[in-house]
Amino acid sequence: MANIGKILATIKAVITRLVFACHGIMAIWQVTYFKNNNEFWYLASPILLLVFEGVFTLTIKENQEWKW
Repeated sequence: MANIGKILATIKAVITRLVFACHGIMAIWQVTYFKNNNEFWYLASPILLLVFEGVFTLTIKENQEWKW
C-alpha cells in the first residue's frame, strides 16, 4: 500500500501545475482576442516546459518538490 502522504503530494503538485498552465493559457487567449492577433499564441510554448518540469519532478526526483 502506497504512502498516503506521497499520493497527496503528487496530487498537489499536479493541481498546482494545472492551475498555473490554465492561467497562462487564459491570459494568452485574452490577449489574442483583444489584439486580434494569433501570433501571441507563441507565448504558450513555455507551458510545454512546465509539463517537462512536472514529469521530471514527479519521476526523477521521486516526488520531491524543489527547495526554495
